[in-house]
Amino acid sequence: ANLDNLLHLVDRFVQLKAADVESEVNGSFHMVRWKLFELQVNGGVKACCEAQVDGKDYGSLSNAERVNAGLDIVDTLGQKMGLVLPVWVDNSESVQKLLPIQAQVFQNIVPPTWDKLGNIAQTALIEKYGSEDAARMKYEEPNKHMRTEVLK
Repeated sequence: ANLDNLLHLVDRFVQLKAADVESEVNGSFHMVRWKLFELQVNGGVKACCEAQVDGKDYGSLSNAERVNAGLDIVDTLGQKMGLVLPVWVDNSESVQKLLPIQAQVFQNIVPPTWDKLGNIAQTALIEKYGSEDAARMKYEEPNKHMRTEVLK
């Protein structure tokens, strides 16, 4: 009975230590939470490493959530290692707002076509250039190709 009690205390210590480590790691990130340990049916603790955002596993996140989760991970690890390196963000068309990070960020942009620009922007350009054809030509010429924007 005494040994069983000691084994129970050791298991409980391991569980609490695992929770403490997980809490310490998660305190460093803004949006990503890490599941580092899994409590087994027998009360034991199994090591794992799963990134989550708002309780959802990384694999089930939308593209926008994955991009921002990646920025959070890169930023946090860079700060912990004392590195601030430039970050290129690609495949971010679905991201409305990138998570702000310490590093310089380069984002690849595919501008909308004239037809997807929206009435307010089209009207403003038509007023500026005098006709729809002139406005369309002035808009489309520099926006024919993907470009890179420096965000910071």
